[in-house]
Amino acid sequence: AEIDRELVQMGENLSDYFWHGVGRAIYFAPTNYVPGSARRVVELTQQEPPHELGRCNALAGASWAMVLVNLREPEVIEAVLVQCEGIRFDSNAFAHGVSSAALIWLNTTESPAELETLCRRQPLVEHPTAAERWNTLIYRPCRRVLDQYYAAAADAFIGEVFRYHASTL
Repeated sequence: AEIDRELVQMGENLSDYFWHGVGRAIYFAPTNYVPGSARRVVELTQQEPPHELGRCNALAGASWAMVLVNLREPEVIEAVLVQCEGIRFDSNAFAHGVSSAALIWLNTTESPAELETLCRRQPLVEHPTAAERWNTLIYRPCRRVLDQYYAAAADAFIGEVFRYHASTL
């Protein structure tokens, strides 16, 4: 909270970038980087920041890392969604992290093939909300990037992928 206060005073959305980075760090923490720890990751993104925008940025950062690392392993992404069932979080912030990861993927690989494969995937888990959550949190954000944002145009706002605010992606 003390770091957040200092960054807010400095302006330039530094607090947003900080909490987005905290979310990525939470995802990559050794204690959270084992199968079955997705619930703990999301819970930590909702507990650590002292305000809602910080929680949204931490969640976007964690979902960014999760998708970027597991883009070629969609069953891992699906398992995360199932593990996080029942946790209250801002779905727009989560989807922003997914969109941002997709944009970074396209911007660095210049190949949409894996992202297209991820978009075509249908959840295999027989869970009541699996398909709906997949469509809302994974498919739509990835599809939007594929359909509306191009790698060349992405350079103009590439820094925005590292912070969540309601009007981005």
